[in-house]
Amino acid sequence: MAKRKREQQPQETASEGLLPQKKFYRQRAHANPFSDHSLDYPESPRAIDWAPHYPAFAASGKVPEFADFPDTLMLGLEIRVQVSQYVQDRITALRVTNATQSSDSTPGFQNVSIVRANAMKFLPNYFTKHSLSALFFLFPDPHFKSRKHKARIISPTLLAEYAYVLRPGGIVYTITDVRDLHEWMKEHLTNFPLFEPVDEDSLRKEGKGPIIDAVYHSTEEGKKLSMQQAVLKTFPDAQATYRFTNRNKATLFSRQCAERFRTAVSHFSFLALTQEEREWLQKACPFLEPSYLEFLSGFRYKPEQVDIQFVPADDQGDDTKGVSGQIYITITGPWVEAIMWEVPLMACLSETYFQTVDKDWDYEGQADLAFEKGKTLLSHGCAFSEFGTRRRRSYRTQEIVVENLVKASEVTKGPGRLTGTSNVHLARLYDLEPIGTIAHEWFMGVAALRGYENANAKALKLWEEVYESSGTALIALTDTFTTGAFFREFTEDGPRAQRWTGLRQDSGDPFTFGPRVKEVYESLGIDPATKLLVYSDSLSTEKAVKIREQCTSLGLAKASFGIGTHFTNDFKSLSSNRQQKSKALNIVIKLAQVNDKPCIKLSDDLTKTTGDKATVDYVIDLYHLPKS
Repeated sequence: MAKRKREQQPQETASEGLLPQKKFYRQRAHANPFSDHSLDYPESPRAIDWAPHYPAFAASGKVPEFADFPDTLMLGLEIRVQVSQYVQDRITALRVTNATQSSDSTPGFQNVSIVRANAMKFLPNYFTKHSLSALFFLFPDPHFKSRKHKARIISPTLLAEYAYVLRPGGIVYTITDVRDLHEWMKEHLTNFPLFEPVDEDSLRKEGKGPIIDAVYHSTEEGKKLSMQQAVLKTFPDAQATYRFTNRNKATLFSRQCAERFRTAVSHFSFLALTQEEREWLQKACPFLEPSYLEFLSGFRYKPEQVDIQFVPADDQGDDTKGVSGQIYITITGPWVEAIMWEVPLMACLSETYFQTVDKDWDYEGQADLAFEKGKTLLSHGCAFSEFGTRRRRSYRTQEIVVENLVKASEVTKGPGRLTGTSNVHLARLYDLEPIGTIAHEWFMGVAALRGYENANAKALKLWEEVYESSGTALIALTDTFTTGAFFREFTEDGPRAQRWTGLRQDSGDPFTFGPRVKEVYESLGIDPATKLLVYSDSLSTEKAVKIREQCTSLGLAKASFGIGTHFTNDFKSLSSNRQQKSKALNIVIKLAQVNDKPCIKLSDDLTKTTGDKATVDYVIDLYHLPKS
């Protein structure tokens, strides 16, 4: 395979919009840090010309600080030839692309660069004393064998150098997926006299925390995996577009929030399914076929598929740009890839917003609150799952919630039960069942590709073709084109209604849904007590208990509840002395088109209607629905 020699200075030669592909940059995973690899090093930091690395900042005299985007410069040091070449080519391409898409005076990615270097031997050659504000060690070589531990990048000798280049108060961040290496780094940093543990909560509140938490822990909901598999098998070549909507236009984002969010999204490409995670999925989700798990192992997020725009609400002209405004997000790419962006993007944006814009809150009382909610649901006989990934306040919030729901389930005696979580990552950590059903986008995409007439029946048929023999529960979502339209098609095929395990309610009045479901099943000669009902629309603990009581009186014994924002974004503002709610973001990302055909959702709540207006009107007429 042909390889290119690494140019020492970055050259802006990438074609506009053309990002490098990793498959052309093959490289051994390990490199010998004790070999100089014939690399050239500056005699001292004063000998370095940073202008070719940061041309947009050449006149400012700035030097790299490894700090938060976009205010200071960041530099990567990588010893491997092809890896450093790939990163440099990617930075160059992103600079060109961003320059054509951004209206900012300094487009994105101008403050990042990379040098091929051996940081273990020549770090002080690049940086003066106390010149860096942070150091990031991202998945360093674990050097598993004991005789190789001396080559680990965290060691007492090297820590002295890191302390030399870091300014007082500077932060060291370490990331690894090897537990032994994590413990090694933690122990050596703790024992070194010039470093002390950091309160990450305080860092996040100050905007200095590891924003990549929002990336590395924004794992997919269970339903995303099952839907990606269905798309892979049914529509592998379809092209899709998703769009973000902020339903509450009074909620404004800051420019800082938008830039941090954009930077976080650029890190998604580093995510990959580990072998340990794959083995766990094989056991926990037997409906995921080996061929799909192989596909998932090779899947990588492509940040170039995500366009993020910040539009100021108070733009004062070219010289004074507004600091508050709206964020617009469009995701475009193969449906089988684009489908995976919705959940982590929403979770990442929410966490970034509450780090940068609304900081009038803290974690006090969150553990007790989640524990008491769990006890209430369990003692009232509710079967429930945690559904709060996409609109959570932060990853830490969701982890607190899941941990304390588990604790509540262990100590509360009653007929209720915690059935699982939609967050696959947390399901693995807490030994829970990963929960997922079909989402609206499946019905929306099928309707656009196969026609809106009898779209519900078409979507159910295709889903059955993928999962009928898998043994997984078949739970139909009823409200994509209104529940009335769904039931008209559902009742036309009694055997299908019998095959499907149950139904999910996600909009409209939940207290009219149960009686209606009972009537539908009884009209088909099906015992409604044998069918599962899942309620998931803006539930609170109190509402779930009341619905459970109604279902019991109706003989609907298998009611279940998917509770999201009420679990993972239930906070009170500090400025009100915890008397007023700190509101969650009201945001969605919906499928807008597939193969250039518009996708729409009507729902049983008119405020949730999304999509092309002409198509909305057409479907309303097709299904003989009342117009608003």
